[in-house]
Amino acid sequence: MIRPRVLFLSNFPVPYQMELLRAVEAAGELEMIPRFLADRDPGRAWPGDAKELVLPSVGARLPPELRWHPTLLFELARARPDLAIVCGYSYATFQTALLALAVGRVPTLLWAETPRLSQGDVVRRVARRALLAQARFTRGVLAVGTRAAETWRRALSNRVPVASFPYVCDVDRYLALPRAAARDTFTYLFSGQLIHRKGVDVLVEAFTRAAEANPALRLVLAGDGPERARFEALVPEALRPRVEWLGFVSWDALPQVYARADALVIPSRHDGWALVVNEAFAAGLPVIASDAVGAAHDLVVDGVTGRRVPAGEIAPLAAALAELPPHAARMGAAAREVARARLLPSQAAVRLAQLVRATLAGEKLA
Repeated sequence: MIRPRVLFLSNFPVPYQMELLRAVEAAGELEMIPRFLADRDPGRAWPGDAKELVLPSVGARLPPELRWHPTLLFELARARPDLAIVCGYSYATFQTALLALAVGRVPTLLWAETPRLSQGDVVRRVARRALLAQARFTRGVLAVGTRAAETWRRALSNRVPVASFPYVCDVDRYLALPRAAARDTFTYLFSGQLIHRKGVDVLVEAFTRAAEANPALRLVLAGDGPERARFEALVPEALRPRVEWLGFVSWDALPQVYARADALVIPSRHDGWALVVNEAFAAGLPVIASDAVGAAHDLVVDGVTGRRVPAGEIAPLAAALAELPPHAARMGAAAREVARARLLPSQAAVRLAQLVRATLAGEKLA
């Protein structure tokens, strides 16, 4: 069987994409040609990787979205792909690539999170819709989860095929963790940036309400960010011994942080997917997530693998924090089974090969 040549154009070589690319390579169904616009995400602590695959850029002082990559068209031509996957649309280089691929009649799939069509002022909303217009020239959109897929179908008026293709990451090191035996305390874990978008202020207020009524509850926050001091100040003096701020935790050390916890909570005001949900499921932790988290719509079944609550609202989150502990072991076991059945990079590699071959055959994405 001839392997289709697939150009994979993304912004940064982030760990979960590199893990997916390695799984695709191991499966042997596709010949991937990855290229990246920068060697690292300036807003993350992820290590840089695969620098030899990064396109040279002009405008180092500009935001990544506005930098120009002068060798882009040469790289597109040199790759001679049967199909291209472009992982975004808001960068100037992504827009150029989508246009060039359309002119060159290269079948293209756009892999993207939920477009935030109603966010920001009128100018931002109009600009965002203008950027989305390029998606009409692709063969389809690989939306990051069912929530994103629904939004993309509305945004494109169902003129372009849309399939759900969520993020995955290597969860083997979490699947290998033994689940802790019953203990006297119950620890909620938050893992992520300490920023407004992640809803940490809502979490602290909700935990305060739940913890005042239940002395067994604890909260551990792994991560750092510019608003850490403000969030710390929200914790009442009497509860501070029960709230632990770990700061930045290295990638290698994260599994042991999950092993200390009994459940994960992610109360984001917006999250395109949130791979911490994948990690928590693999670790055997139930998840309390806001309905603004993409992964919550695909993975968190209320009362089965966790709880889903309205984003930005303190009272429902406090109630969920108070009610979940007696059911955590059952929910955590169900979550781990989901991780084994659906969240492995090897499984995503098979799905991606199916989507690529269907696109090249002119079949409808599903």
